[in-house]
Amino acid sequence: IRDREQPKNKTAVALVGCDRPDYYEKVVQSLAHQVKSHPVYAFLDFKDRASQEAHIRITEQYIPHAAMYLRNGNWGCGRNIVHARDTLLNILGFEQAFVFEDDLIVSKDYIILMERLMAWATENYCNVGADQGWNPCLHRAKDKEARLGVVEATQCNWWGYLIRREAWMAIRDRMMELCDKFLMCDYAERHIPAITSWMKDWRVEHGMKQIPGIQYPGHIDYAEDMARHW
Repeated sequence: IRDREQPKNKTAVALVGCDRPDYYEKVVQSLAHQVKSHPVYAFLDFKDRASQEAHIRITEQYIPHAAMYLRNGNWGCGRNIVHARDTLLNILGFEQAFVFEDDLIVSKDYIILMERLMAWATENYCNVGADQGWNPCLHRAKDKEARLGVVEATQCNWWGYLIRREAWMAIRDRMMELCDKFLMCDYAERHIPAITSWMKDWRVEHGMKQIPGIQYPGHIDYAEDMARHW
């Protein structure tokens, strides 16, 4: 751990990177001016040690106050992200946290937009645990405008999301179990069919159903999609 003195804020930011410093740099550049008042923590995985050192230099250049958790090998994005969330929301006790991977660039007002959206959602709903600005939406423009005040569950990859501590703690035990059962191996060797079955069992156990109408290429089955993502 490379610690730094951090700004005081109830919302932290996690940066997750591994072996793609060129991608990571673009993401960090797009966030740098938005997170000056936020505690920032970089969780840096690696297959190639030189790549991890490049990630360190990029983080220090653009966000000097960022603390860094340097993994001792290739944890894989699933295990790295699970532990990043747990570090910020459970161990360090932030009220909410952003999680950014290294493959999409954000707009200049992304952070404040998501924070305001979460404030609105928690004021008007009792069951919103996360929000993000990266969501495929199949509604036409006029239908979107008419439904701006409606929250709908979606089934897509999580990216650049803001998650509340209560939401993480509600799923924490299951996610830590996921790591222990399936993600302690080399990430490329994780057993996707077994994870798929395990996720389906959890969905059935909690009465979760496939959301009708949310089908798009590459996302045929939610449990399988989650298994591949993790």
